[in-house]
Parts: sequence; C-alpha cells; structure tokens
Amino acid sequence: MLKLIGAIITISDLCLLTFCFYIGVKNGKKHRELNHLFIYTIASILQTALIKSLEIISKTHPIPNLTMYSKISIQVFILTEFVCIYFFFYKVSFFNNRIKKILLVSSILFLLFYITSFTSLFYISHMSYLYNFESMIILLPCFIYLYQLFLNPPVLDLLQEPSFWFTSGVLIYFILTLPLFIIVDNLNDHYYTAMVNIINLIGYMIIFSFLIKAYRCRPNTVR
Repeated sequence: MLKLIGAIITISDLCLLTFCFYIGVKNGKKHRELNHLFIYTIASILQTALIKSLEIISKTHPIPNLTMYSKISIQVFILTEFVCIYFFFYKVSFFNNRIKKILLVSSILFLLFYITSFTSLFYISHMSYLYNFESMIILLPCFIYLYQLFLNPPVLDLLQEPSFWFTSGVLIYFILTLPLFIIVDNLNDHYYTAMVNIINLIGYMIIFSFLIKAYRCRPNTVR
C-alpha cells in the first residue's frame, strides 16, 4: 500500500514539476527574481526521474553501487538547489547590501562544507548531514525576509508579490522536512524511511505549487 501511495505521489510530483516548468518558461520573464528558477525545476524533474528509474531498473537488472550513485546525484541536486534559491534571495529587491553580504558569507560557508562533504566518504554515507546544513543556511534568508516584511512599512500586496510566495514555499518545505532528516539516519525501519521520502516529495510539491503562484503574480502591484 505504501509503495502504491509513493508511486502516485511521485507521478503527481513529476506532473506538477512539468507544469511548473511550462508556467516558468511562459511567465518567468515577468519577474526578475524568478527568471532563473526554471533551472531548479529542471533539476527537480531530472532528480526525481533518475532516482525512480534506477529503483525500477535495479529490480530486474542489479546495478552495482546503486546507493552510491543515488547519493552522488542527490549531492549534485542539493548544490543546484542551493545556488538557485540563494540567487533568488540575492535578487530580492528590498534586501540591502548589508543583507546581501550576510548571504555571501553564508553561501561561502555552505560551499566549503559542500566541498568537504563531496570528498568525504563519511558525508556521502550520511547524506542527512549535508541536507541539514543546507536547510539551516537556506532558512536564514527566509527568516530575514519575514523580518524585513515586519520591519518595513507594508507597500506591496503580498498576494501579488512573487518573492513572498516562493519564500513561503521554501520556508514551509525546509521547516517541514528538517526535523525528519535530523532523525532519518537513526531509522532502521524501511516503512518509516519510505514515509520520510513521501513527505519529502509532498514538501517539494508545496514549493513548486507556490512557485507556480509566484510566476502568475501581476508585476509591480502596489497596495
């Protein structure tokens, strides 16, 4: 039953990602901060399709080092995800130079950690360490964004502000999944591991649903 639910959610996720890519190509140029995020969508499509394809193929034709290949592909995706999200925040209009310097320092810290993890067999075998560090680094500009919204006078209609929608999707996803990935290495039961993977897919569906809404916002809407 769990496998069936996972398959349905995976197919739904791929359909949503494909639709998001279409909307992004059609509307991405309307909003400067979103015009590169089609790369994030493509990376998500390829990552989901690759992992599921390897799982299906391995059932009839065993693949040597399948787990290692999967984890390396996840590392490549994590780097793409981080760069896309941080580049988005760097382009957010009301982030001043001081905030952008904080983002620069944070991105350097992440890249140093990432390089270390990519050359370390320990971190390759414990992928949650890299994901957890990425989550904390990405949550930083999300919280800064919310703080800036409360700090500055409200001049934008948030329901038509693309940066608000995408930031909200990213915030929900990483808050939802971070506690799960903190404990995932201690889960020996395949049932609970499968549940974590399903929740992870649902989280990505939230991100890209919010991104679709962001693409469809009217540009430069003032309250």
